[in-house]
Amino acid sequence: MKLIAASYWRQSWSVLLLLLSVQLSAFTEPLASKSAAVITPEVEKPTQQAAVTWRLYRKSEQFEMSYRDTKTDGRPVLEIKAQFVFKGRMSAFLQVLRDTEHAGQWLDSTHSVKIIASPSPFEDWVHTIFDTPWPLQQRDMVTCSTWKQHIDYSIEMIVIACDDKWPVATNTVRIKQINARWLLQSLPDHLVHVTYIGAADAGGGLPRWLSDRVVIASSLRSFRALQQQLSQPDYQQIVAEVCEPEMSTASQALPADVNTTSCQRLKSGAK
Repeated sequence: MKLIAASYWRQSWSVLLLLLSVQLSAFTEPLASKSAAVITPEVEKPTQQAAVTWRLYRKSEQFEMSYRDTKTDGRPVLEIKAQFVFKGRMSAFLQVLRDTEHAGQWLDSTHSVKIIASPSPFEDWVHTIFDTPWPLQQRDMVTCSTWKQHIDYSIEMIVIACDDKWPVATNTVRIKQINARWLLQSLPDHLVHVTYIGAADAGGGLPRWLSDRVVIASSLRSFRALQQQLSQPDYQQIVAEVCEPEMSTASQALPADVNTTSCQRLKSGAK
């Protein structure tokens, strides 16, 4: 039974922690890369109370991942933070998340990913079903993501659980208490810096000793795959609602094309 359960978490927890779209704590630690050495804006922590110091898990020139224990609604959960750089447009992030048909290219063991509604160009409701080996119960989750672009051109996405948007199927465990944030910043040389912090409770009474270790390893594989996916040419089309800036060699955003509707909206302060 332990072997079966461990296999399940190797396959599906990366999906849980990543697709919280999917779908950001104070993102002040830059990557160990000259091109990524930027200080990101301070934003509200996704968890509801103070947690222990981050523990570094993996670090390379353009990738870093850490983890820590924290609490959500009084329950102990594992929180993951990942920072990385990819070459391409910020629009690629939204393009990849909305391409649910090919989600399996970077997310492990999803049975299905479906956008059930898009109330506005800045919101998506997503239903995800995970592949679950017998005898564990099938798991699913419903997330509501909302994103906005700030005046400094950075893009922030907040993801929470919204169970009321989709009914729970018989013999299915609904993953709840989802809380995640993404932050994207444009860099010189057509690079984008991404920061993710997320935590969730999988439910179903699975013990921490079983899940934490495989959660971390599985999340690493998926973030690495996402980093590669975001650079693919198929995802570089500009999303109409995104104002894509040009960056100077001093990491300063240069004036974007003010003739586009998205840039005019951003400059006027409207969403």
